[in-house]
Amino acid sequence: MRALCAAIIVSAIFSSLASESTHAGFIYDESVSGDAPSAPPVDLGVLSFDVNAVRGLLDGGGDLPNDGPDENDTYRFTATGDWTFDVTGLKFGPTFDGLHAYLSDENGAFLTLSVVSSHSAYDLFGTRGAGTYEVGLVPKGNQGFALYTIGINVPSNSTSAVPEPTSMTLFGIGLLGAGVIVRRRQRVGHGITTADSAR
Repeated sequence: MRALCAAIIVSAIFSSLASESTHAGFIYDESVSGDAPSAPPVDLGVLSFDVNAVRGLLDGGGDLPNDGPDENDTYRFTATGDWTFDVTGLKFGPTFDGLHAYLSDENGAFLTLSVVSSHSAYDLFGTRGAGTYEVGLVPKGNQGFALYTIGINVPSNSTSAVPEPTSMTLFGIGLLGAGVIVRRRQRVGHGITTADSAR
């Protein structure tokens, strides 16, 4: 019985680790991956159940108005279910006046625009359905710089909230191992050896 319990616990731990490994950390970080261009957009891939975080830096052209071009960071992704968009951390210099966050569909057609002037803003585009989108970030005004953290949130009640095959496979292997251990103990308990069962 202890072996069965141990096998179930080990199976649950492996299942948990497999799940966590797909839902942790930043999916894109400019300090690691390089500056996000405006064209072509950074492809974040397919986003399923998780808070998918991105971190970057926007340059508004300098410290004075009209002293250079604004930077434009653009990200493309496919959401597997309903999703929302948050700016969870915006740190800016004294001359930075906020940012514009705009949303386009997969063909580049403009859908909506939101202005972020505080350190955080939530649910900027409302709840959007599954599909492919582009999100762009542009400084509001032509001055200063800002560090940003954004979150693309695909909640657990969306269509993607199904156990991934890896976890189910690990769980099945754990149960199969538990069954083998129990079967061996039953054979040993009844005096059946491996040589006897081969006859």
